[in-house]
Amino acid sequence: MQIWVDPDVWDGNPYAQFLVPGQPDELPGLHTLSSGAELSASTGVLFVHPQNVAAWLEHIPAGKTARVEPGPWLYDPGTEAAQRLYHVVSW
Repeated sequence: MQIWVDPDVWDGNPYAQFLVPGQPDELPGLHTLSSGAELSASTGVLFVHPQNVAAWLEHIPAGKTARVEPGPWLYDPGTEAAQRLYHVVSW
């Protein structure tokens, strides 16, 4: 299984950087999601910023059915607002 992480998720989420012992492209199977990324034709998972989901659904390999699951919420007490950190797209 290959995993791709949207830079908008990784760079804006200190929790992800804390929980994963390394950086995308430095660990086997963990990649930075970019427009030139070659997504796995068999199975894969994308961690995508909520604003970017529609654009990345177009990149799912032909013949595969994408499943989108909402990720966790992050509450910011300073702004008293909650926002989704990411969505998980798998096939």
